[in-house]
Amino acid sequence: MKHRIRRVLSALVFIASWSAMAQTSPITVVFHEKFDPPSGPDSVTTFHTTPGTTIPYWNDTSAFSVSAPNSYHAKIVPFDSVIFETDAFATTGNIFVRLTFDQICKVHFGQQAYVRVSNNNGATWTRLNSTHYRGTSGGFNSTGYFNELSYANPNNSPYWGGLTTAGTGVAPSATWWVGETFDISSIIGNGPSGTAQGYASCKIQFILEYRSPFGTANPAGWFVDNVKVEAAPCELIPPTYTFDLIPRKEPIGARYQSSQEIRLKAQRLRIGSGLRSLHHRLNGGSWTTVQMNASISTSCPDSAEYFYTLSKFE
Repeated sequence: MKHRIRRVLSALVFIASWSAMAQTSPITVVFHEKFDPPSGPDSVTTFHTTPGTTIPYWNDTSAFSVSAPNSYHAKIVPFDSVIFETDAFATTGNIFVRLTFDQICKVHFGQQAYVRVSNNNGATWTRLNSTHYRGTSGGFNSTGYFNELSYANPNNSPYWGGLTTAGTGVAPSATWWVGETFDISSIIGNGPSGTAQGYASCKIQFILEYRSPFGTANPAGWFVDNVKVEAAPCELIPPTYTFDLIPRKEPIGARYQSSQEIRLKAQRLRIGSGLRSLHHRLNGGSWTTVQMNASISTSCPDSAEYFYTLSKFE
C-alpha cells in the first residue's frame, strides 16, 4: 500500500479518538550483518581511499555491542576515509526498502560519518541525506552526516557527550546506542524514476571521512551494529491517517449522535487483493479490530478498494 491512501468519510459519529491502520505485506530481509561469531563480519569488506598507506581498517570489537558480543568499529585517520562496504544483495520485486542499523558515533565534531547506497553494484553511489532519514537526530537532518554533535542535547537520550577538544573526551556507554532508519526506496526500490521494481545488485557503504585537523582530540570512534536491509512490495511502515480537513470536520464532540456512522473507503495501490485490518476505538477505550474485504480487486500493481462501516457508537 502506498502512502497515498484515498479516504471518504461521511455521516459523523460521537467519538473522541479514532484512527485506522492497514496491514502490510510480508517483509523480506535482503541483507543482515551483526558482526558476531562464529562468522564475524563476513558479508562486508573494509578499505580506505589513500592507496599505498597502512592504516587501521574497520574491525569487529567487543567494547560495545547491541547484538552480543561484537560491533564494527573505526576511528578517524588524517587525510583519509575508512570505509566498509556490504556484499551485493538484491531487492528485485520490491518497491519499498529501508536500511536500519545501531550506532554510537563518538567522532570529532569536525569530521563526517555518512552512508552511501548503490543500485548498480557500486558503479555509482547516492549519499543518504535528510530526505531519506527517518531517525531522531536533528544534527543529521541539518548536515547529512553523523558525529558527536548528532545527538548534542544533554537533556535528551541519547546524548553523545558533547564536543571533544582534546584527549579522549567523554567515554561512550551502552546507553549511547541509537537505532537509525533510512528509507532508501528511491534508490534501490522504486528507484529514481519511481517505476522500478527493485534492483539485482545493491550495495551500501559506511564512510568515516577526515575533514579537518583535530589537534590532540582522540574520541572513541564510530561503532556500528546490526546493519539490516528490509524490502517489501508494499509499505514497510503501515499508513495511518488523521482528520486534517479545513474547516475541521472530525467526528469529535457532543453534536454527533450514537445513531450516526463513519464510513471508510480505502483504496490501496500496488498490492493486489487480500484482507486488510481496520483498528478503531471510542473515547480512548480499547481497540477493536475488524477485517475489510476487497470489493474490487486486481493483481499488483493495480488497486483494490475496501469498505467498512462503523456504527452504533454509544
